[in-house]
Amino acid sequence: MSEVIVHGKTSLDNWNEFATVLGPANIKLKGIGCAKRYINSEMHGVGEVHLSYCDLPSGASEFRGYELFTGMVDGFRGSFVMRLSGEIDPVTQIAKAVVNITKGSGCDELHAISGSGSFVVTSGVSCSYKLHLLH
Repeated sequence: MSEVIVHGKTSLDNWNEFATVLGPANIKLKGIGCAKRYINSEMHGVGEVHLSYCDLPSGASEFRGYELFTGMVDGFRGSFVMRLSGEIDPVTQIAKAVVNITKGSGCDELHAISGSGSFVVTSGVSCSYKLHLLH
């Protein structure tokens, strides 16, 4: 096994919000689905993202969900699932999240992959990220 540190950017496509629920005090619960495209030297492929999202009365937002990545990491082909957990700052609208690879989710040449990292979405359509991957 070797460690790979992934730096790069992604783009978001086909952003879909669904099943908005309005609760007391204007708390909003939403489901979101979108596709991410990874293109860089260490990691490239497509991620299918599914999130649950909560807008709070303060303007802050939190999200939790999963992403299924399919593609290549450091020359190894396969797929795996990442668990995402983060929040959006109500003033700057910058989203920050912690990412953990779901244990046992790796397939093909990435069957033993594990790791964690973070990402920051600064423009709504692209994000930077850093993952430490063991495969």
